[in-house]
Parts: sequence; structure tokens; C-alpha cells
Amino acid sequence: MFKRKPKETWYPNPFEEGKTYKVTQTIFGDFDKLEKGTELTYERTGFSAYDGYIGFFFKDSEGKDRRWDIDINWDPIERAKDKFTALTPKTEQADRGNG
Repeated sequence: MFKRKPKETWYPNPFEEGKTYKVTQTIFGDFDKLEKGTELTYERTGFSAYDGYIGFFFKDSEGKDRRWDIDINWDPIERAKDKFTALTPKTEQADRGNG
């Protein structure tokens, strides 16, 4: 199976396309509220110089679009450290009670 090359960005990206992450603390954003324990699959990133935001876009377990936006002056990797945990396929199965 061929995999697309991740999009190059001028800012560091703490997420990998197609990988699932668990929200480790509730995040109150300007555009979305991500509840602690929610599992999100990362899809893409983008930014708005006009609005001053970097956006990270996900799908939740129900297929709903979700997002985490941060100020363009913040370090995304540093900000994501205590908010998201990457799940491995084994961890995902255990969290869902399948292994």
C-alpha cells in the first residue's frame, strides 16, 4: 500500500497522519471542545495568518470532524505534550476492550 508523504509545514507538527490519539485533558478551544478520553484520528493541518491560528484536524470515533487550534506563536509540540497521547494499535484494542 502506498502512503502519501506528510504535508511539509513551516511549524512543527506533533501528529502523524492516520494515527490515533487520546485526549488526556479536556481542551476548551475557540472552535471545538475536546473531552478527556476522546480518541481522535489525525487527518491534516492548516493555518490562517489572518486569524493567527494553526489548526489540527481529526475525526472522532463517530466520524465527526474535530479540531484543535492554537496561536501561531505557540510551539505545537510543547502544547500537545500534556494534552494528547499517541495510541498504538495494541493500546487502541485494549482501550476498546478487544485485547
